Amino acid sequence: MNPSRRSFLQQSAAVGVASMFPFKAAFGETTRPLGVQLYTVQDQLKKDAPGTLKDVAAIGYREVESFPLPDTTPAQLRKMLDDAGPAHVVTVLEAMHAATGDPAFTPVPLLAEYATAGTRFRS
Repeated sequence: MNPSRRSFLQQSAAVGVASMFPFKAAFGETTRPLGVQLYTVQDQLKKDAPGTLKDVAAIGYREVESFPLPDTTPAQLRKMLDDAGPAHVVTVLEAMHAATGDPAFTPVPLLAEYATAGTRFRS
């Protein structure tokens, strides 16, 4: 498509008018803290979980969603998070995912582990 001078001026005017409105009004604003899913840093977690959690907190993340850490108990996870700073949150989907495939699954032991880890639930 070969834009004409007229369409260029129309588009330029539209951008100018749009720039008069506050940026945040276009995208909304949230009061929730910034969070990250730990699977995005899974390789770093396997090498140095406490250091990675501190790095995640240092760049501004205040909440994390868990990623399975081999040989790490819920109590150890809670200590690492307490030392690093971010809070542990979990979505309902994560809890449901843990139950997939087991018709006899009861969430009580899983919920007890989450409580030990200091988990808050979000929907």
